[in-house]
Amino acid sequence: MGVAAEESRRGPVALDLAAMHRDPGRLAARRALIAGWYGDAFFADTSIAEQARRAAMGHAHTRLVFPSPERPAELDLAGLWAQASRLASAFAACGVHRGDVVAVQLPNWAEAAISYIASSILGAVVVPIVHSYGPRDTDWILDRVRPRVYLLPKGSVVPTTPPDSATCPQPARSRP
Repeated sequence: MGVAAEESRRGPVALDLAAMHRDPGRLAARRALIAGWYGDAFFADTSIAEQARRAAMGHAHTRLVFPSPERPAELDLAGLWAQASRLASAFAACGVHRGDVVAVQLPNWAEAAISYIASSILGAVVVPIVHSYGPRDTDWILDRVRPRVYLLPKGSVVPTTPPDSATCPQPARSRP
């Protein structure tokens, strides 16, 4: 039986997906909801990577500002795409393929956006980990998702169970 979690007014609830598919009314309502999301541009038929590529091609000089107190950054869409493409190449060198998990435990820095787009370029699945989680909580997540790559800020306390690819060489860093 397929089960998924969904929010209700009372909090998360489990849905029996097989039962939903047997009930034409519920299935039709769900399909109408999803169609509405597409109509309202909440969903698109393209990946984040494709959206970023199109934005970089059509609006290359549009500036993005990341006003972090620790790591403020400013780059344009072309720079974001270029850095994400380089990181995607580094991920590929680490053995990341479509469907692999990339765990990202970064604050709202430019590097977080770059890593999400890089993962999408390869078709990898991003598992975001709240940057304030400590080693115990992070260990619990990493044990369950077994990422191919795990990104965290330099100098962070490393969990006791880093992914197998923790020794993958780091790409040279360049700032725009």
